[in-house]
Amino acid sequence: MELRLANAGSDLDYGWTGTFHNFGFTGGSALKLCLTQCDTRTNPLCGACGPTGLGSINTATFGPPLPILAANVPLCVVNRFVPGEAVTGTADIEKGDLNITVGLLSDIFVTTPGEVCPRCTDGTCTSGANTGKTCTVDGTVTVAQAAGDKSYLLSRDCPPSAAGSQFAGTVSVRLPLTSGKSVCNGPRPCVAQPGDPSTGVPVQDNQCGGSFCNARCAARACISTSADGQCIDANGGVSELCCAGDTTKPCFPTAFAPVGFMGSIERTGVARPPTPGWPDPTYPKSGGATLVATFCEPANTSGLTNTTAGLPGPGALTLPVEQTWQMP
Repeated sequence: MELRLANAGSDLDYGWTGTFHNFGFTGGSALKLCLTQCDTRTNPLCGACGPTGLGSINTATFGPPLPILAANVPLCVVNRFVPGEAVTGTADIEKGDLNITVGLLSDIFVTTPGEVCPRCTDGTCTSGANTGKTCTVDGTVTVAQAAGDKSYLLSRDCPPSAAGSQFAGTVSVRLPLTSGKSVCNGPRPCVAQPGDPSTGVPVQDNQCGGSFCNARCAARACISTSADGQCIDANGGVSELCCAGDTTKPCFPTAFAPVGFMGSIERTGVARPPTPGWPDPTYPKSGGATLVATFCEPANTSGLTNTTAGLPGPGALTLPVEQTWQMP
């Protein structure tokens, strides 16, 4: 089966300061899975396995490089699959339910506001390790705070280069993606681990200055609303909550809070039965779903990045996807 990321509705939040919250993920990126242990008539619950690495159906990276820019800190992140480790989990053809784990090694490069990540323009890499070489666009994303052209055509063929940027290290991240609910309980759910190059301010729950993280966002953190009434941030992602004392500042609600706010990060996915419905013998089947994950993001070797983002700290990811189910 193939999971292809929609061009709208995604959201990436990481770090406890809120500065690096509400970014869109690269639309058009795809993840491919082989389905086993199920069939077309008697058993809809499949084992799912997505081989990774050069020459595999998923190649070596989870989508193209991801450009992120906040507080004048431009980052280009290359999300490599853990070598020798497949994407694994379960997939239900009847219900559209998905539960998969993706292991990543994220290479972080501090770049420039005018070229946050290399682009694939007219079939050629504009910068990075493969400057001038041919490329194929894997996805697009808008970098709202970038200088100059804010639209980025991105390609796995166009990675950044340590020679043209500051390499801030590689961090290990595990994404337990689910169409159900993902919860990260506070307070301070993510702390420095042995060997973690953490620098900067001590780990906190948020940067709300003593106010609660329970307010609807406003201004730049809510420049528009989605069809279901969610705030859309200027960065392109979804704004869940902001500080009560400053509704322009996104936050994670992991601190002890008033009744109704349990001191946890919660993201809820959506599973939709694909059509034609199982056990109809017609394939391919198609449908939509929303996958979510909460996780911990380690610190890297850039003190500026750690301090600005609030690392180590929690992260949350929301990925609306289009599903294409092939005959198991």
